[in-house]
Amino acid sequence: MVFVHALRNALIPVVTALGGILAALVGGALVIEQVFSWPGVGQFTFQAAIAKDYPIVQASVMFTSTLLVISYLLRDLAYAIVDPRVKVS
Repeated sequence: MVFVHALRNALIPVVTALGGILAALVGGALVIEQVFSWPGVGQFTFQAAIAKDYPIVQASVMFTSTLLVISYLLRDLAYAIVDPRVKVS
């Protein structure tokens, strides 16, 4: 019985940390892809920025921003599941 109550309270900071980690993953993808010469979205965006291909840079920024907003929305919904004091209104 203690684990149920303790786990529910311990999940609140975990949900908070996981909500913002997507931004770090997307930002880190650029660095990892450049260092290891892996083709990917980060390297594609970097090459587009170097070539001043603004529509591609705008599309990738919009895509990553949308992913970030969706992850924040999912985090807020997870708060309502984990902590019953938080109400979705």
